[in-house]
Amino acid sequence: ERNSYLTIGSVLSNCFSLAPPEKTRVLEQLLVGDSRGILYLVDYTDKGPVVRVKTNPFKSEITCIDAHYTPQEKIFYSYGNSIYLTNRYCQDYSKIEFDIPDKIWKFKIRDNLVWTVSNCFVNCYEYGKFTQEICTNDVENTVTSFHISEAHGKMHPLVLAGTSNKIKFYKNNEIFFSLPMSSAPTAFHTHKMNSSDIKEDSVLFGTTFGSNGLLVAGEGSKDEPKILWERNTDKIMSEVVAIRNFDINKDSSNEILLIRENGDLDIFSVGNTLLDHLQISHFSTGEILTGMEIGNFQKQYEQEIMLTTLSGLVFSLTPNVDKQIVQTKKTLDRKALLQNITDIDSEIKQLQTHLKNKREDKQAILYKNIVNNDKSENISKTLVKKNPYKTNYKYTLLPDESLYDLIIESEFPLEVIVLQATVMVNIVEVTSTDLNVNIIKNMETEFLATIKMRDNCHSANIKIRSQDGNKSMLKCTLVPLNIPKTAYILEIPIKALPLYQRIVEDGDVYEKGCIRDFKEIDDKYMNKVTISGNFSCMEINQILSELMPDIPERTTKERLRYYMKDSFLHTLVCIDLENEVCVMRSVNFTPLVIIKEQIALIANVRRKNIESQVKLELASMFKILNEINPLIQQNFALESQHKILEAFKEIDVKGLESLPQKYEEILSNKERIEKMHKTRRINLDFMKGIVLGLLKNISKVTHISNYKQKVEQVEEILKNYNVEKMVMALKGFTSN
Repeated sequence: ERNSYLTIGSVLSNCFSLAPPEKTRVLEQLLVGDSRGILYLVDYTDKGPVVRVKTNPFKSEITCIDAHYTPQEKIFYSYGNSIYLTNRYCQDYSKIEFDIPDKIWKFKIRDNLVWTVSNCFVNCYEYGKFTQEICTNDVENTVTSFHISEAHGKMHPLVLAGTSNKIKFYKNNEIFFSLPMSSAPTAFHTHKMNSSDIKEDSVLFGTTFGSNGLLVAGEGSKDEPKILWERNTDKIMSEVVAIRNFDINKDSSNEILLIRENGDLDIFSVGNTLLDHLQISHFSTGEILTGMEIGNFQKQYEQEIMLTTLSGLVFSLTPNVDKQIVQTKKTLDRKALLQNITDIDSEIKQLQTHLKNKREDKQAILYKNIVNNDKSENISKTLVKKNPYKTNYKYTLLPDESLYDLIIESEFPLEVIVLQATVMVNIVEVTSTDLNVNIIKNMETEFLATIKMRDNCHSANIKIRSQDGNKSMLKCTLVPLNIPKTAYILEIPIKALPLYQRIVEDGDVYEKGCIRDFKEIDDKYMNKVTISGNFSCMEINQILSELMPDIPERTTKERLRYYMKDSFLHTLVCIDLENEVCVMRSVNFTPLVIIKEQIALIANVRRKNIESQVKLELASMFKILNEINPLIQQNFALESQHKILEAFKEIDVKGLESLPQKYEEILSNKERIEKMHKTRRINLDFMKGIVLGLLKNISKVTHISNYKQKVEQVEEILKNYNVEKMVMALKGFTSN
């Protein structure tokens, strides 16, 4: 069950807390700070959520909140390099100032000590009448996460600082241990088996590449920290934003709850090995999540998972946990499991073999019924919870056509395929002959289409194209013809810059020529964007792999250069990557802005400090027009050529002695012209999107007076294309 409570400015991680009930209340209150620098205190009444406190905006975004709900309750929040102290209702303020040049993105308060994280440093201060620095831990690399453990006692706190590929353990002012990691840690939380567990040495963690695990910090000062287990290390998943322990199903044993940046919430059973670490529940929220807390906000005896998002939405989830799995977990004897691990492994293999045989027998029976056209009521109404038939897809870029070839295959005949995406997708060509495609105009989604299959069809082949812009997912819902009557969903990633392909300097003659021509372009046409900040080459490479094809998801190199070629316009983007610096150059300004905005968005979520410098050359607009002009004119010429071919159908061409060369060429290219004419409107709309997208991105970095009027003028010219008028319109676009 989902309940939405509040919509405010963007909420970053570490800016969310649940306040315990006051004397006159039984429910907790919600304390949250947003990117506009506003603090909110919200509670739930018979009339729904009520905002009790809303402060005036501070100078900049609130970056962290920490609260001590004691009789003298104190609420701390930070922006810039200062921390403010107030009470629950924000009635009194005091300021703790620190001599720190960088922004504080996270801090922890313990008694009269405060630990702050900024860039590559974890500092400890004693605050009171005067703020005194206790120690400074130079982590050397950018700190991606931060945790304080009392594994060595309350008087000797252990500081865990996550970096790009390590967790560094600090005690006092010295490094205690360094633990290698599969990727950068992004979330920590003290692990408790149940409410009576008093140990502080176990810590849950999540990482940038989506793995999660359990480490032990060591009960004594001589014990070395170690990882007990880590899950999903062999595949790239969405970043873990927060991880928690809680008895969500009231079975006297805590579960592990984690949220991911892509909006997924996973609940696992608790354990010290992978074998007793089972997934209980999974839920996708469809939001970019930034924070999680668990408590009683709406009902006294019903725990809610409270979540915050980058869009500013605060809402809760009440999960439905599978009771059968919970009961299995409760009766699990962990000691016996560890003592008989060999026997358990053998039993699991036997069960897997048995299950495989049963599945194959069931599929054979189903297939036999389909062949015999058995439409008995019992079989036709069978619902299978998991996909009982094999499906596959191939999604291949065809650079010569600037299209993607999409092939969807199914073990059983299909009746219909529904295609859906949050970005506009153009179906340019239907390659299969036994399909009927219907594009549906829908206000709720950018693209919705149905593919009706004919006869006994197992596959569909279409060619599609999407515009540069936002990354998305093409959701393909496959519905079988007869049985099993279970729809199956394929999700195909759509890149933000989908038509780019990687070329290399030591490639073939064509690739070498493209790169040579790029290097010889005059600087007056070359746009440049430089991004600097506390990120690694590996992190930016991962972001790029989500935006463009042909870029590997992982790299161990600290310096990279990519040449990416637009297969439609044939322009190049050169990307130079180093630790803390990314430099991009291109004649086309659009891909530079798209990459810059995506890096900024993810950096904001991950609490990275970045700066960007943009060098826009307005003359580059005419360079792009020079590339796109012949393509537009060619598509406009297709209309007149098509009309000539239609006219020739009424004439006996064989009876004519001779024809002008112009008409001879049209007749000799009849098949090619008719094929291209079918996609003429789609291609013109795509090129219109390129031009308007370029103007929109230019307006983001320079002031354009009468922007709307000038764009309308360009749109009108594109309807009845004239290159001279287009040149004049572009000249007037940036003039005041």
